Amino acid sequence: MTKKQWTTEAQRTWLQAKIPSYLKAKDDKVTRDFLNTTWDEFIAEFPASTPTADEVAKADGNLDAAKAEDTKDINNKFKNWFNNHTRPTTSGTGARGQVLDLSAGPKLVQAWQAYQNLCWETELRKRVDVEWNQFTADLPEGTKPPKTKFAFRNEKVRQWYQELSPEMKGTVEEHRLVIKEKGISDEEDLNRTYQRYSFIDIVLLIPTLSQLY
Repeated sequence: MTKKQWTTEAQRTWLQAKIPSYLKAKDDKVTRDFLNTTWDEFIAEFPASTPTADEVAKADGNLDAAKAEDTKDINNKFKNWFNNHTRPTTSGTGARGQVLDLSAGPKLVQAWQAYQNLCWETELRKRVDVEWNQFTADLPEGTKPPKTKFAFRNEKVRQWYQELSPEMKGTVEEHRLVIKEKGISDEEDLNRTYQRYSFIDIVLLIPTLSQLY
């Protein structure tokens, strides 16, 4: 027996139109922000129905509590819907078969990571070392730094990326696409690579723009 769907046809059409935006949010590591914003839009477009008598009874006769519980249930299903409809599932007895998967292909690393990869040897290595030495020099003698150099470096590069000119950000975006073509597909892949290789190895592993254009 087919499981009853929690969405109407109109709701499914509305949700399916949001899939490209969901996939982009995943690439940009802002899935939570996307879900929160899109949920507000969804519930405004499709307000929760009035609880049934049984649902009100389960809430000890409190209509508001029943509405809140119903909305919470829909919200959980809403969040799971995007994940369930953008990945393949197994087929066979009791399985749902193949569902829509629009996420094929390598993902983009974050822009600040592409900036780090592009400018590490020419600029960022020295800047990070100077900032780190200053940061640790200001600590009381014998005090362990409150963060690792790895975390400190990432924090600084994120900050410096935000301060770039629009022109330089455009150059970084081009390099970001180059990294994608080279098979470094997401933040986890890039972090694992940093852990396995020195930064000079990374620069050799992924050619810079000057080598590719």
